Amino acid sequence: MSGRPAPPGEPAALADAIVETLQQSEAARRRAQAGREHVLERHSAAWLVRDVDELSRELLAAKKAA
Repeated sequence: MSGRPAPPGEPAALADAIVETLQQSEAARRRAQAGREHVLERHSAAWLVRDVDELSRELLAAKKAA
């Protein structure tokens, strides 16, 4: 897990999560690193190029079919 979830609309739960994060700095550092790795793995330039290429091919195929 790369974050500390807090239910929407529950400010007390969010406050608890913030306090816990501040008190457990090593665990927070590990979660931050996991989040960074997640983003780098799934949102790189290579992924963007692949996704744009895939979308372009789908749009061209749909245009030819129309």
